[in-house]
Amino acid sequence: MRTLYRLFLDPKPAAGWSGSALHSERDPRPAQKKLEAILRYVARDFEPDKRYTEKQVNEILSRFHEDTASLRRELVGVKLMERDGGGGEYWRMESGE
Repeated sequence: MRTLYRLFLDPKPAAGWSGSALHSERDPRPAQKKLEAILRYVARDFEPDKRYTEKQVNEILSRFHEDTASLRRELVGVKLMERDGGGGEYWRMESGE
């Protein structure tokens, strides 16, 4: 998830979050919870169990941030989305609301 920490230090972060709201030197748990909340927010733009090509996923994710590859990896990493083995198709898990 560290990749997304850098994403949200950008002047135009997804969902209006600021980097300072996501970063905590003393306790990383609040930052991780905020990151996961942002990822849940982003995942809502995908219909549950609908299959998307990587290009379609990138088009949707580009509304939130230009680094679509990191967003895709993080969404898959926290189990909000899944992908086939080759990465050609993605879908949101039912629980990703």
